[in-house]
Amino acid sequence: MALLTKTTTLLHKAHHMERIYMNSLLALLVLILAVQSCIVSLAFLFSNLTDQSALLACKTAVKYDPNNVLGNWTTRTNFCNWAGVSCSRRRQRVPALRLQSMGLAGTISPHIGNFSFLRRLDLRNNSFHGFVTQNLTLNRLVGRIPNELTTLPLLRNLFLRSNNLPGTLSPSFGNLSNLEGGWIPPTLLNISTLEWVLLSMNSLLGNLPPNTGLWLPNLEILDVQLNKLSGKIPLYLSNCSKLSELAQSFNHFTGPVPRIFGHLGILERFSLENNKLTLEQGSSSISFLIDMTNYSSLIYLVIVGNPLGGIIPESIGNLSMNNIQGTIPFTFGEMKGLQRLYLLGNELEGSIPDKICHLSNLGEIYLQNNKLSGSIPHCTGNLSHLQRLLLSSKKLNSSIPSSLWSLENLLNLNLSSNLLGVSLDPNIKALKGLESMDLSSNNISGKILDAIVAFQSLSSLNLSRNSFWGSIPESFGNLITLDSLDLSHNNLSGAIPKALEKLSHLKYLNLSFNRLSGEIPSQRPFKNLTAESFMENEALYGAPTLHVPPCTTHRMQKSRTKLLIEIIMPTIALVIIFVALFFIWKVYQGNNMEKLNSIGLLPVVEHKMFSYQELSRATNNFCEANLLSVGSYSSIYK
Repeated sequence: MALLTKTTTLLHKAHHMERIYMNSLLALLVLILAVQSCIVSLAFLFSNLTDQSALLACKTAVKYDPNNVLGNWTTRTNFCNWAGVSCSRRRQRVPALRLQSMGLAGTISPHIGNFSFLRRLDLRNNSFHGFVTQNLTLNRLVGRIPNELTTLPLLRNLFLRSNNLPGTLSPSFGNLSNLEGGWIPPTLLNISTLEWVLLSMNSLLGNLPPNTGLWLPNLEILDVQLNKLSGKIPLYLSNCSKLSELAQSFNHFTGPVPRIFGHLGILERFSLENNKLTLEQGSSSISFLIDMTNYSSLIYLVIVGNPLGGIIPESIGNLSMNNIQGTIPFTFGEMKGLQRLYLLGNELEGSIPDKICHLSNLGEIYLQNNKLSGSIPHCTGNLSHLQRLLLSSKKLNSSIPSSLWSLENLLNLNLSSNLLGVSLDPNIKALKGLESMDLSSNNISGKILDAIVAFQSLSSLNLSRNSFWGSIPESFGNLITLDSLDLSHNNLSGAIPKALEKLSHLKYLNLSFNRLSGEIPSQRPFKNLTAESFMENEALYGAPTLHVPPCTTHRMQKSRTKLLIEIIMPTIALVIIFVALFFIWKVYQGNNMEKLNSIGLLPVVEHKMFSYQELSRATNNFCEANLLSVGSYSSIYK
């Protein structure tokens, strides 16, 4: 019993000691958590004060705030509630600052580099100047890009387009290990997370970074066009399997385009126009295009303005102004996703292949200024998305396919400088969206159709240098959006319709070298026209400044003509008729006299004349005894 009691006492003591230990451990844990919380709170406090101080420094750098956008940027309120400021929920830090289109003016403070959690900075459409940070598109930025940006480790989107930034970036930009969009400086060799490079429309010099060690598997957009970059196109772009847009136009890149693009299977937009790119040495064809045969996603291809020369391979859209020779390959029809085909300004010959109609997504076809011949494929009318069709090429013949007038989305039609003949299709449909139509310098004849007035959006119409005849349709006065009209060098006749005075937007009119007559209208658009608009017509008259007979002279001539026609000519006609009748009468009288002479005249009886005295004696002084009878006017005596 004593042993049991002793054991119980020991157990109670052990349990008590355990409770004391657990309470002590719990108290220590609470103390640790309290200290840690205090440290975190102090860290957050100091961090928050850092962001707040940086924001206030940015406000100080703004010299003009017309809308008082930064009016609530004071220490009286939490900076997370300030205009344009976004804060993270947990840490209350600033990941985004959006002040676009606020009319702000001033400089960008170097304290911008203190936003260590900043991911997006949007100051577009303001008037900042000086140093540059991210997304400052369409400002008036000058100077160099500050090194303070390298202290923003979480920066993801950097847009520097449309500014005037000379030189290159600091090598310290290699510290931006989380950068997803921005320029590629020479030290930026291992930024595998890079996605967007947008540095177009600046004044950047030098080359793109060299090939050594650079791997950009996540790069989606590379846009460095409209700068002053030079050198060769780097080979590391072949590693950019996610690249969808490559824009290096309007620079000074040289050398051949490397055959690396076969790996860029999802490329959608490819632009290298206006550089100094050439063919590979010893090659006669544009070989890099062979690698693009299977680009089902490609919608835009332009390499205009390079001294490429050579022949298009039997596999390929813009290849403009490159002195390309040969014919258009039939295999163009395999590029199902192509939306724009630019081949203008080359030496292409032959016909336009019908397989071009397989490109059902085509929105633009630019084939002008080549040596193409043959007819326009009738199936072109099946390209329902087509908006611009430019085929001025000097040798296309036959007639304009009637199917073209079913292209409801067509905005621009240019078939000028060809050999197209016959008259316009009288069944032209109303292309309500058509803005410009140029059929000049062809062999089209017939009357100008009133149906053209159905083109309600037409702003430019050129039918010059054809064989149109007849009058200018009065209905042209309903083309109220027209600002350019050229009907010169045809066989048009009649008067210039007064209805054209309703074309208030008309700035250019050319009716020269026709057979027009009558008075030139003088109201609205005609007040600003010159003599060149009406030269070499038959009988136009109007204002002396137009180098035609004045209206007063013409009216005087018209009055004289009217007097001649209405008075003098009828008078002369009456005189002639009177003379003729008199002559006929004389002839008739002469004939009657001849007849009388031929019949013979009765003898003439001559009577003696008596005086009054003799008659008085003979009648015994008019005695009634000698009266025989009495009449109404006289008496008879014996």
